[in-house]
Amino acid sequence: MSIRAASRAIVPDPVRTQRAFLEHHELTGATWSLDVAADAAAYIREGINVVDVDGFEAYAYTPYDEFVVINANALAAAFFLRLSKRTDDEGLTDRAEELFEFVLHAQDDGGAWYYSMPASESHLSHDNFHTGFVLESLREYVETYPSDERVREAYEDGLDFFVRELFEDDGAPKFESDRSYPYDAHASAQAIITLVRSDDDDAQDVADDVYEWTMEHLYDEDGYFYRRIGRFFDDETPYIRWSQGWMTLALATLAREAASDVESGAESGRLGVGETE
Repeated sequence: MSIRAASRAIVPDPVRTQRAFLEHHELTGATWSLDVAADAAAYIREGINVVDVDGFEAYAYTPYDEFVVINANALAAAFFLRLSKRTDDEGLTDRAEELFEFVLHAQDDGGAWYYSMPASESHLSHDNFHTGFVLESLREYVETYPSDERVREAYEDGLDFFVRELFEDDGAPKFESDRSYPYDAHASAQAIITLVRSDDDDAQDVADDVYEWTMEHLYDEDGYFYRRIGRFFDDETPYIRWSQGWMTLALATLAREAASDVESGAESGRLGVGETE
């Protein structure tokens, strides 16, 4: 294992872990969890390496390397933007907008993003769940600034690529746009989260297919999800982090969106959750 790979393996993901504290504050109003989220943001801004990429100050993946991962910068941007609404920290807003500019710059003409920049150093091309992270982050910006047509267009172009290129006809989540296997529970989960939050009819249809495929192929009758289906071998280990946690979040997001549809008087029954007659 290379030094870069080893450092990435042992350093926890500060963006994902801190967002849990922000969401806890949003749900409960607890000040302590907001303080933790603010401290995490300060750590990202002060402790993570910053790398110049085409004139943009992007974050490296860890404090120990200069490997620039696009989805990590998108997630940081969305977190800063969301946190700024709770703290009135203009510095967070400014930094979020800088990072979103970098994410838009990294999008290719087809609407997709490589895993890292420069693309020549990316060990993944246009993969499934990391693309979902980017789209989820851009959605946060679009919902905050609905009049910004440039970012909305980038989001819609990315969503169109996601829907067209990263799923099989039956809803199985392709690992990359040019590679089907392995079919991964993390990709299924993030796809559901990303797609059900959009207002695009095609995306909603694909979300239906992903849910149905996942429950048929990755769900075990004993009540857990397999990690992945490979071309030759399957991994049926019930990983808490990679499978159960993500699928729990996906199903909760799905149920919340279905309940919101019912409450707003919209047609319900999406993916068989919350159906009413």
